[in-house]
Amino acid sequence: MPDSEAESLKQWLIALALIFLSVALVIGFTLWTIEVTSIEQIQHSSEPLAGKSLLELKNQGIKSVLDALKTVAAAFGGVAILFNVFYAAKRVESMDRAAIAAEKNIEVGLKNVEIGLKNAVLTEERLITERFAKAIELLGSKETEIRIGGIYALERIANDSPKDYWQIIEVLAAYVRERAPWPPKPSSEIEETITDSENYKVPTDIQATLSVLGRRKHSYGLPEEPYSIDLEKTNLRGVTLNSDTKFQKANFSKANLQEAKLLGTKLQEAFFINADLRGAYVINAQLQQANCMSTDFRGANVFNSNLQEANLMNTNLKGARFTQANLQQANLASASCQNLYSLGSNFQEANLQKANLQEAILAANNFTGTLF
Repeated sequence: MPDSEAESLKQWLIALALIFLSVALVIGFTLWTIEVTSIEQIQHSSEPLAGKSLLELKNQGIKSVLDALKTVAAAFGGVAILFNVFYAAKRVESMDRAAIAAEKNIEVGLKNVEIGLKNAVLTEERLITERFAKAIELLGSKETEIRIGGIYALERIANDSPKDYWQIIEVLAAYVRERAPWPPKPSSEIEETITDSENYKVPTDIQATLSVLGRRKHSYGLPEEPYSIDLEKTNLRGVTLNSDTKFQKANFSKANLQEAKLLGTKLQEAFFINADLRGAYVINAQLQQANCMSTDFRGANVFNSNLQEANLMNTNLKGARFTQANLQQANLASASCQNLYSLGSNFQEANLQKANLQEAILAANNFTGTLF
């Protein structure tokens, strides 16, 4: 109900009350001051009544007027009640209209918020797409520093956008496969560096990419990643994978890992089938249930690493050194272990059937339940 209507109703009620009081006062005063003459006296004399007779007559008249005033007051009261009911109804109607208007405003506000959120999401996705395209462009640069900038840019996008996470991981793995293939392609830009054994140095961008892949924030709440990182047939010679890197279930099959340093690396259930790990340093690494079938471990140094239940069937371990390694239940069937040096390692329940242990040095090892 508008304020003007409410104020008008209030003024009407006040006016009615004042009119009623004024009429009552005028009538009462008139009745009290009027000179009353009875009919009999009028017939015999023109003198007004006095004394007790006059007072009684006035009282009777006042009583009759008061009864009339009561009737008028009741009428005024009824009118006032009607006005009050009308005012209350108008007020309720006004409150209903205000509530409906407020509800509509809330609905409009919520729609605006929803539109704002959608616009924000679209803007964020557009920015991520632009960042992704720019990072991919940087990977194609001839300058190593620029390519490294693209690699780290992709890492940031992967951490910011779960939606693009695995796609970026695949892009980085493909980058390694393309930039560092094994065996090298005849037209590869890094072919000379790869074949130069004496002066070989790990390409900076390849090492950076592996570090990014290894420290990825994988799964985003899922029990495990949906796929495995594919680094098959890559040249990873001399790379360093430390304890902060995670390559569980990764595929290193037929990869060149000569002289690689696997320092505390998490490699559970990884694939190293036909991989080359000659001269590699495997220290404190986690290789439980890794598949190293037909892998070349010649001259490798394995210290305090866990290869429990690993598959080392047909593995070439000539001249390798195992110190305090856990090979419990590992499968070394038909492995070439000539000149193998093993100190304080655990071969409990391992399978060494048909393994060639010629000139192997096995000191202080645990062979409980081992099959020979």
